[in-house]
Amino acid sequence: YETDYTTGGESCDELEDDWVREYPPITSDQQRQLYKRSFDTGLQEYKSLQAELDEVNKELSRLDKELDDYREESEEYMAAADEYNRLKQVKASADYKSKRNYCKQLKSKLSHIKKMVGDYDRRKT
Repeated sequence: YETDYTTGGESCDELEDDWVREYPPITSDQQRQLYKRSFDTGLQEYKSLQAELDEVNKELSRLDKELDDYREESEEYMAAADEYNRLKQVKASADYKSKRNYCKQLKSKLSHIKKMVGDYDRRKT
């Protein structure tokens, strides 16, 4: 079995320009409320998606440790190895990679919106 474990924590700086066009600096309280609603909706989606991705990684890590506890020829080892390999295939799938990339985009969007709201709030005080 393979033991590579990645968290998908790559940077999303390249998306910043897109978010600046979609979410320019805030100029009114009404615009701030729209940004805040967009942030709240995106945050719920991000948390749900990230939890799904984290669960796959958590289970892979657990199985990796569990495999060390069994003899290689045992039934327990074979069952754990099969599940480990199945999850590795899930992680290598186009669907998983698409979700991971979308999650990165959401994180970048949320960071940008949070910055725009914070900048506006600082200007107002």
